[in-house]
Amino acid sequence: MSKITATFNELKAAGKKGLIPFITAGDPDPGLTVELMHALVRGGSSVIELGVPFSDPMADGPVIQRASERALSHGVTLHSCLEMVKEFRKKDPKTPVVLMGYANPVEQMGADRFATEAKAALTRLILSRPMSMPTGCAVSRCLSHASRLGNNAGAWCAVLNV
Repeated sequence: MSKITATFNELKAAGKKGLIPFITAGDPDPGLTVELMHALVRGGSSVIELGVPFSDPMADGPVIQRASERALSHGVTLHSCLEMVKEFRKKDPKTPVVLMGYANPVEQMGADRFATEAKAALTRLILSRPMSMPTGCAVSRCLSHASRLGNNAGAWCAVLNV
């Protein structure tokens, strides 16, 4: 059972609702992201949605666009986002972390490398963006590779074309 499923089952059994806040990795400063993630959990977060900054976040509003710009100005990449999650995991192996971003960074990193690194970070990814055929193919490879790694321990991708 995935961390997300287990969390929602626990909430349901306790008759509680979940809190899923969003922050952009690396905003306002990459050195604060892991600390902010822990603060979110102390504040009652059930799941953390961690935004992967992207240079052309057309599907996002101005607040997330500016957060991405600030994070990118600090050199934050998909790889560094995964490293932040791995650091977070050292103190919190339980709270689910979902990466929210665009397909392009996964395509640039390579689907196989992404799936391997996401598995190591014990995170999940949701991609949001209209995708070209090549990008869609990269995401398809990611899904295929992730399923070979094993759903419970590995990475998965959900694609939302918005």
